[in-house]
Amino acid sequence: ILSKRRKRKFDSLEDFCLRVKIERPLLENLILSGCFNSLNGENADHLLKVSRIFSQLLKKNGGESGGEILKSSPFSLEKKVFLEMDLLDLTFSSHPLLIFREALRKIERIKSGHLSTMAEGEIVKVAGIKVILHTPPTRSGQRVIFLTLEDEEGLIDVTVFPSAQQLYAKDIFEADFLLIEGGVQKHGPAVSIIADKAFDLRKM
Repeated sequence: ILSKRRKRKFDSLEDFCLRVKIERPLLENLILSGCFNSLNGENADHLLKVSRIFSQLLKKNGGESGGEILKSSPFSLEKKVFLEMDLLDLTFSSHPLLIFREALRKIERIKSGHLSTMAEGEIVKVAGIKVILHTPPTRSGQRVIFLTLEDEEGLIDVTVFPSAQQLYAKDIFEADFLLIEGGVQKHGPAVSIIADKAFDLRKM
């Protein structure tokens, strides 16, 4: 791909497909990951063009023709973000929490940048995308869950003791986006949350 582009920039998706031998699944992943954003059209338009382009290539090589140009609607912000997360494990269209801005407006949550102003033991609500989850061995043998969430301003460390796990472990392990309610814990400059409740933001 790079050698072809050095000779001449790609001016369309069709031009790319004519000059680069590529399998359809890989092409679709490149489209969804934003590699063709510099060309005219939305990702949704490019995806709809794929069938027509491959049909034309098959026809050129003696295969069957088919397909027509379909009109598409641009992907929603939510669709873009989830596709990027599925393919790349990161997003560049927007911070994922923007998807939940309407739901989060109704919640008096504290962002990571303001947690240091909260008092020890104060009950707060925080929300973020789950970036780390681990359950290291403990002397007691009881499972303790350690989470790190990321919101628009930074990272939030969360500890979930067994008392909160019976009701909320399923969402904690399965959800990508979490709302946590719990008490502020301070150790010097470090601030974390001891979770009392946890909810999957996508179910709210």
